[in-house]
Amino acid sequence: MKKTFSILSIITVLLCLNTSCSKSDSTPAATSVVSYSKVGISGLTILNYPATKTDGTNWDSGLSGTFPDVYFKVKKSTTTSELFALAVDSRFENLRVTDLPKGWGTSTGAPFLVLSDLFQNIDVDLYDYESVGTDEYIGTSTFVISDYISGNNKYPSSITAINGSVSIKLDLIWIK
Repeated sequence: MKKTFSILSIITVLLCLNTSCSKSDSTPAATSVVSYSKVGISGLTILNYPATKTDGTNWDSGLSGTFPDVYFKVKKSTTTSELFALAVDSRFENLRVTDLPKGWGTSTGAPFLVLSDLFQNIDVDLYDYESVGTDEYIGTSTFVISDYISGNNKYPSSITAINGSVSIKLDLIWIK
């Protein structure tokens, strides 16, 4: 190691004498900083959800199966303002926890929802579709998008949020 350093030092001095090195020559070129103003959600995967309701009963009565017919809605956190709701026809019928992970995405990989406010937290709510009566709320995972626009985990291609027994992964496309 010491020998290599000495030879490299001599070569550097000789090069500087022949090319008139200056202080600015040793400064590395500036790297471009990429920043994004929007993020698109191109896929959503359910990793986990509670196998039964909070009272321990099955999600469905048994006439059409005992497992939930799962679909999702995306909304701004702390509001009821829906940003996107999956058509209930696209639900997973009689989805067992043992069948997870299961997800939705676009065939082209293009985002199905674009968020222009990177500081707005979003909730992904899971529901059990009911052909008669009100759909049942399964649970929510909250995503803090601003956690992913700086630092070491900047602009990842996917993020996961866990809230109790509800775990959801989002596939992301960052947009300038």
